[in-house]
Amino acid sequence: MRITVTTNPAITGPEPGEREPGLQMKILPGTDPSIVNDAIYAVLPVMLTIACYSVYWFIAVSGKLRESISGIFNSGRAAIVQVTVKRAAGFLLMGVVPVAVCLLVFDDYSLADAGLSGLTVIKPGSRS
Repeated sequence: MRITVTTNPAITGPEPGEREPGLQMKILPGTDPSIVNDAIYAVLPVMLTIACYSVYWFIAVSGKLRESISGIFNSGRAAIVQVTVKRAAGFLLMGVVPVAVCLLVFDDYSLADAGLSGLTVIKPGSRS
């Protein structure tokens, strides 16, 4: 009498040294696309602010800007213009540009989402 022992490959897996077809080792787990889509609402404004702050910093410490302003105005007036240019650049680059980009990129983003409640922007094509 002969006895044959078989194993169920679905339970035991492939034999040592064999690869199961279609099986790949994942280094990182897959990401849920909805998480990525939701994360962009937090990541984009932060990245824009960091990038715009970097541009502002280079404007603020620019020797060429300081020299060109000093060449146009006298010393007292040049200092006032330099401070005004730095403040205006900071306001535009760290405030207006990130909010404007977010308003253009995200359909459901409003000024209230940026912290400016009480102001309303009428988008083209909407009737109010």
